[in-house]
Amino acid sequence: MQGGDQYKLADLTEKITRKETWASHTGGFADVWQGILNNGDSRQTNVAIKALRPQAENEKERKKKNKRLRRELKAWRGLDHPNIVPLLGVATGFGPYTAMVCPWMENGTLGSYIESHANLTRQAKYKLLYQAARGLEYLHTIQPSPVIHGDITASNVLIDDQHVARLGDFGLSTILLEQQSQSNITSALTGAIRYTAPELYSNGSNNDDTFRTPKPTKESDIYSFGSIMYQVLSGKIPYHHIRSEPQVLIALVGQAKPRHEQSIPDISWQFITECWKDPARLRPTATSVVEHVEYNQYA
Repeated sequence: MQGGDQYKLADLTEKITRKETWASHTGGFADVWQGILNNGDSRQTNVAIKALRPQAENEKERKKKNKRLRRELKAWRGLDHPNIVPLLGVATGFGPYTAMVCPWMENGTLGSYIESHANLTRQAKYKLLYQAARGLEYLHTIQPSPVIHGDITASNVLIDDQHVARLGDFGLSTILLEQQSQSNITSALTGAIRYTAPELYSNGSNNDDTFRTPKPTKESDIYSFGSIMYQVLSGKIPYHHIRSEPQVLIALVGQAKPRHEQSIPDISWQFITECWKDPARLRPTATSVVEHVEYNQYA
């Protein structure tokens, strides 16, 4: 991730009170605690503290990874947009790596929000997509150095207490890619693969099971956003008819796309397939995504 390396990371460790002893949410590579940030003058903010889970690595490797993580987080700290989850600072004591401190998103992830709000109107669905797309457009048009998210999934779009969609989890993509490249292919597969562009998955060149992943691009972000559109408009995860993640990978690298769902308007299904085009250079831009979902929000 590129961005403002000049931004300092405020250490909020002494200002945070944990609400729980154990993490309230766990994922493939990270754990999330809920806490309270004491801002002074009796002001408090509910926060999420997210920390990468330690992998099988030595102390030297951990220090190197933590240094890279802090560099990525400085870029996130410099982002400022209503559809981007702000990074308030960092904390220690939540594992071997620097933990990220963000406002607690009251309505959870986009995936859980869609699942628990089955009666959302078409307009409401497009509104959420428009908000997330605005965040992506902001990242891709930052000058002089556009930002690649690299890990857009229904779990990395958060819904705040005003029901506004925001992109989050910046700084994790390159670190997670590094972890994947050092892992067996089976252990590297997570739910994120359902949203990931096929060009980001390739086998190692040493006739072993090493999993090597090229760097994300604007075009791979667009592919992932197409999969987000698919889920929001259909209410089903991409490749929902395939339960096994390894089987999803086989379908993905074989250029098999998620099934067409009748609940997705034809005009948007056509646009989603544009987002999934190969070669990647044929995919639309983030600005085109914004224009599409904005138009359909009011159509």
